Amino acid sequence: MENTDMIMFNVDDQKRLVNYRVITENNISADLLCGKYLCQQAQLALAGAYVPNETIYYKPFNVKPSEGKTANFLESLVNRNLTDKLATIPLKQLTFVYENHPGELEQLSDMESWMDLMRHEPKLQQTVTAYEQYHTEREKDIAARTVTAIQTDKGVLLFNDSGRGLRCVADYLQDMANRYFSPDFKNLESLQMYYFSTSNQNLVQESRQCASMFSADSPHQFIPSKARFLDSRIMEGISPAIKCTMIPDRENYRSFVKTFGLEESHKNLNIALLDDICKNGLIDYRYKEHPGFSHKNSFDGILNKLQNSFVHEPTHQFLKNTLHDVARDTAKRILQTQYEVRGYESPKQEKKKKTNNKIKL
Repeated sequence: MENTDMIMFNVDDQKRLVNYRVITENNISADLLCGKYLCQQAQLALAGAYVPNETIYYKPFNVKPSEGKTANFLESLVNRNLTDKLATIPLKQLTFVYENHPGELEQLSDMESWMDLMRHEPKLQQTVTAYEQYHTEREKDIAARTVTAIQTDKGVLLFNDSGRGLRCVADYLQDMANRYFSPDFKNLESLQMYYFSTSNQNLVQESRQCASMFSADSPHQFIPSKARFLDSRIMEGISPAIKCTMIPDRENYRSFVKTFGLEESHKNLNIALLDDICKNGLIDYRYKEHPGFSHKNSFDGILNKLQNSFVHEPTHQFLKNTLHDVARDTAKRILQTQYEVRGYESPKQEKKKKTNNKIKL
């Protein structure tokens, strides 16, 4: 293929855009970058219980789509049935090549050559057809599929066991970790994760729509307004595989992140330590566990005074308590003015609420 800029995007069997990438040629050829995208899609698909019925489209472009409007442009192509004339790669054919011919799929042109062979070699075509049928039958065998359910105070979200579905689980949990201290979760006390199989077609179909709750570009962001929460009663009689407390504090946050193998954020570690100081005072060993603490300068002076040997004498308990109170007040001020944290409403918000409650005479 000629070197050119490209858009590659995946569409599922319900004509939903589930993934895309704008590929701009720089020092690396677009052919190679497109090949990398294809390999990533194959790896993702093969990490699940079956390869779903998706199609990858690709389209060269001369003018880069407007920032933030690429998804709308691609969805418009799909909804208006304007994809018929675009070059396509069935996902199952892609995974067949990736799985059975390692090292032979590095560029988009490699996949195009394989697809040409599939069209003209009857024996290879027969093998590929059997491979596609195998994954189609696995997807249809709904009683053998595993559904992942995540329950919060808002209800239950369902995810299927395709590679994309399992990645959606990880992306949703990472979003929960990123927003762990957010006021968005003010009523959230626990999170339960369930695994179950069912012959209920409605529930299975619901789980297959999990990708629609996330942005189609990478990284795939959870979009709360598109969340498909179901009534929590559907989990009655099923025991959770994992239950995590979501009450916002340092230990609960770190436990949640560790349980699911998620990334800790520097911002949340700052919030967690500030919350710990606010609740427990300035405890030396906890303070030192977070050497990258962004608000270190606000507390070092107080900590130095607390570490003076005479402060630990019973006769100086009043001074010790005062220093801890100063640390608590400082932590609370920072939480209220520099972050948005559930349980720490800013003075401006409190004043606004009081104002709103006044009776006009």
